[in-house]
Amino acid sequence: MDHPVPRVSVLIPVYNAERHIERCVRSLFDQTMAEGVEIIFVDDCTPDSSIEVLERVLMEYPGRKEQVKIIRHQSNLRQFAARATAFAQARGEYVLIVDNDDYFEPDMLEAMYTRAKTDDADIVFADFYKTYHDRETYVEAGNRGGDLLDLDDLILGHTHSYLWNKMFRRSLYTENSAEVTTVGEDVEHCIQLFFLARKFSHIPKAYTHYVCYNAQATTTIMNDWYKEKIIHMVGFLEDFLTRQGVYERYRASMLQRMLKTRVILLLKTPASERRKWVGTFARQTDSIILKKGILNLPSRIALWCAVHGMMPVFNIAARIYDKA
Repeated sequence: MDHPVPRVSVLIPVYNAERHIERCVRSLFDQTMAEGVEIIFVDDCTPDSSIEVLERVLMEYPGRKEQVKIIRHQSNLRQFAARATAFAQARGEYVLIVDNDDYFEPDMLEAMYTRAKTDDADIVFADFYKTYHDRETYVEAGNRGGDLLDLDDLILGHTHSYLWNKMFRRSLYTENSAEVTTVGEDVEHCIQLFFLARKFSHIPKAYTHYVCYNAQATTTIMNDWYKEKIIHMVGFLEDFLTRQGVYERYRASMLQRMLKTRVILLLKTPASERRKWVGTFARQTDSIILKKGILNLPSRIALWCAVHGMMPVFNIAARIYDKA
């Protein structure tokens, strides 16, 4: 017998999450939306007891058992592939992709789905909390203009590109499979879906507790893998907009994003290794380094010096920046 199409599919990759997954799982199983939910976990060959914890907690929620799928990878394919695996199994009218260490307010699914149906929205997004060991901060996710979003805000980072505070109509993926990939960084997902969506709706309330216990790991020095990931992401944005025939429309925002990325990469790199990264996006941005309105004056001068072989000047500026 065919089961009715779920209203919402929640997708969760699982890897090395045994310390936090119980809180995540309970917050999903305790949702006030009792019917019309499917929750898909993908075990990305996790080496710890995450799945055992999940299965133990599920035993306490017999009413959720039929709503839960646990899919197992035979090898560790990483988060992007785990998301794609979950999405391939999803049947819901809307989808929500979350991380296994975050947790959620009990009315999240009901509130976001109700808003989606009321507004006939393709994307619903909400505010969120950043949760640290000793404090929690409220983050407004809306942009300057309210409910309607534009790609400039996403490109420039004025609108948060996280997936876990957004509920997407699944047909955005299924009806645009040639344009949309389910593998990639959050911003790569969002740039595609924001471009294709007809209508957005913002809920000025926080539902997701975004756990930032490890946030300090990327605030000082980035490893090369992380820097390459950032470069790939910006390149993806450029390629996607070009393929859609709208790059010139967003060219100013893209150049601003590239220029700021150059500065960040250099600041987050040890002084002895900065020459390796100084040429990033040089073709696109060398001619606008000194242009007003993108970088502040000290950053413009420091980057210009780095590009023109005066890296010691940039290193001095970077030390001042670190102490500020």
